[in-house]
Amino acid sequence: MRAGFLCFAMLVIMQAMTNVAYGKGVTVELSITGPGLKAPVHTSDAEAIGANVWRGNFADWDSGVIEEPPAGLARYVVYFWVQVPRSTVQLKYALGYVWDPDTQRAVVYLPGPRDEWYRTNVSSILREGQDGHWFYASEPWGESVKRALNIQ
Repeated sequence: MRAGFLCFAMLVIMQAMTNVAYGKGVTVELSITGPGLKAPVHTSDAEAIGANVWRGNFADWDSGVIEEPPAGLARYVVYFWVQVPRSTVQLKYALGYVWDPDTQRAVVYLPGPRDEWYRTNVSSILREGQDGHWFYASEPWGESVKRALNIQ
């Protein structure tokens, strides 16, 4: 009986956490700027906008902090546009994106305190110990951004 109650309680807590994340808004579009682009690239591909700013499911956190990718690789900025409940679509988060052809993986950089997009990001969520570091992108999300950029 006690085990059943604990399972039920965990499900309720997990649902509440999901509702909090979605209660702040859902990503409706990504815009991407960077080298070789005459204008920002916009995508509303389901995998791309499935990344939620507050859940952070754009990164593979389990891999931990990784080294900065080689300097010669194209570096893009990905902007998360979020439909805020009872308001307008707003820019809520920005991060660096690099496709590494050697590893065949995308990597993301979360701006740190000295970086341009840090204030925008921390007004939405503070990722203490993660801001200012590189991480592998989650595979479906990283691939969707690669497709939007038409990287071969």
